[in-house]
Amino acid sequence: MLFVAALLGGAAALVAALAGLPTLDGGTVLHGAGLTVTLAGMALTTLAQMAMGASFWRIGGGRR
Repeated sequence: MLFVAALLGGAAALVAALAGLPTLDGGTVLHGAGLTVTLAGMALTTLAQMAMGASFWRIGGGRR
């Protein structure tokens, strides 16, 4: 579900850019917030992968 939302958001951003809509002017605060969310997502994904261990139900896990 989140993947579909991300794809739709990306398409909407492309359409907005092509339509000439102005971008957000958040400066350093907005960039810092984006970096924080990105790093948190990467850390949580890594922790989730480590918690799964050698589980073979993941994509490509059944192949050796």
